[in-house]
Amino acid sequence: MKKKILALTLSVAMLTTGALTSVPAAEFEDTSICADEVSSDVNEDFDSLDTREDTEVEFDNTDSNFSSEENIDYSYEGIDSSDSEFISDETEVFTEDVGIDDDINPENSSVSETPSREPLKPAVTESIVTGLEKPLKFYPGKFYDFTVTGAGMDNTDPIENDERWEPLYWSTKNNPSTIQVNTRWRIGSSKGIMESNTYSMYIFFKKQFFDCKHGWEYTEDIQSLRITFESDSITTSELDSWINSDKDEYGNPIPTEPPTVTPTPPTVTPTPPTVTPTPPTLQMRVNTHSITLRTGQSTSSVKVTNATPYFRVVAWYSDNTSIAKVNPYGKITAGKKPGKTYITIVMSTGEAAKIKVTVQKGKIKTKSISGLKKKVSVNKGKTLKLTPVLSPQTSQEKISYSSSNKKVATVSSKGIIKGIKAGTTKITVKSGTKKFVVTVTVPKTTTKKITGIKSSIKLKKGKTYKLKPKKVPANSDYKISYNSSNKKVATVSSKGVITARKKGSTTITIKSGKISVKCKVTVK
Repeated sequence: MKKKILALTLSVAMLTTGALTSVPAAEFEDTSICADEVSSDVNEDFDSLDTREDTEVEFDNTDSNFSSEENIDYSYEGIDSSDSEFISDETEVFTEDVGIDDDINPENSSVSETPSREPLKPAVTESIVTGLEKPLKFYPGKFYDFTVTGAGMDNTDPIENDERWEPLYWSTKNNPSTIQVNTRWRIGSSKGIMESNTYSMYIFFKKQFFDCKHGWEYTEDIQSLRITFESDSITTSELDSWINSDKDEYGNPIPTEPPTVTPTPPTVTPTPPTVTPTPPTLQMRVNTHSITLRTGQSTSSVKVTNATPYFRVVAWYSDNTSIAKVNPYGKITAGKKPGKTYITIVMSTGEAAKIKVTVQKGKIKTKSISGLKKKVSVNKGKTLKLTPVLSPQTSQEKISYSSSNKKVATVSSKGIIKGIKAGTTKITVKSGTKKFVVTVTVPKTTTKKITGIKSSIKLKKGKTYKLKPKKVPANSDYKISYNSSNKKVATVSSKGVITARKKGSTTITIKSGKISVKCKVTVK
């Protein structure tokens, strides 16, 4: 059951009723990243964060922060690069449990059952940052937009186990605290920077992998990319002119005398448009609408699958905390007595969804296993991870794996299959009394070419010569065989040893699978 909740009404209600007793440390508003005191060397660190808007400040050589708000009354006494701080004009709250975007909904994805290529696994260093290539003039309150494209985010035709890196946030700290995280791709200096210099920025990404059933799913792997950007020098006259001018939302000066234009209004007969009101729809998506827990059991499995830094969860609360309670991070804990209640999830837009929670005394047993294919293929020496889905998702019965033929393929306790040799085996996935069998085929590794063979050789009667062919790849499952077109002239053994018999010529054929090469033998 879902319903729309006005954000303002909810906020007032939570303050007056005490429904929310705490807020996650990762969720904050009206903050921004600031820089340390600037030196002539590359600046790796920044100290403070301040993105408060609607604040009237004075511009002097003290430790003041400057906002990009219009019509700020600045008074300038002097500025030094050592006082500069880099900030973003607006820092959004970042929640780590982001989900699948609309444009990557598995229902809209076209995925081949048999991948025609190896999974793409780009490195985070392949990500692209644009907008910070040239030296920037950091006037007080001046902001610049930049763009971050994560490695693999342009993958429009994913296959199973493809990977990509989604940009999350940036910071001027390599190991930022929650208040040093910035989710808006915009940077500026509150105090301004007079001198040219070089600075560091760290952009953080979260790894995703593609699942044919569920689409793009997040891992726990977060990595950062370090880039550098430069400030351009600002003269005193440029700074004075900047401070004394009106600014737009980006801090750019607004012309004091706009050009004179005499508009000629067109003759228009207005026709009122026909509008059919469309009721608002709930945009949020959750991975389940009901869960079952044993008394005292906890779970964090309930997720908003399309959450983003700009469309985030702002509150969780329970209709009956004696049955089940929930903390600000979405961890639901069942009480000591059985019963039913609802957990409400509220988004930053005011949208909300209710999750039915049933608490029982007995152990939560597995009713079914899904999320697996009946047949899979894995090459020799390669691995494949099984990701079974239990129903209910709060099942307290563990998952186990076993292989019927470990000589063909093995499986670990975490569901990772490894191909050993060509053949077929069955992997049994078990939870409680429920089973799911996956047939695993390890195909033969074919020979792609044969190297190490001369096109021709000459031998004296009675002499021998050993051929030393090499298969590519070396682990090909197809053996090498030899054949002579004229055994009266020369013979060849199963080990590739040629013996010259009498004068003449013959051709030795070396074959592995469908690949073959020839060597002409002349006996003198």
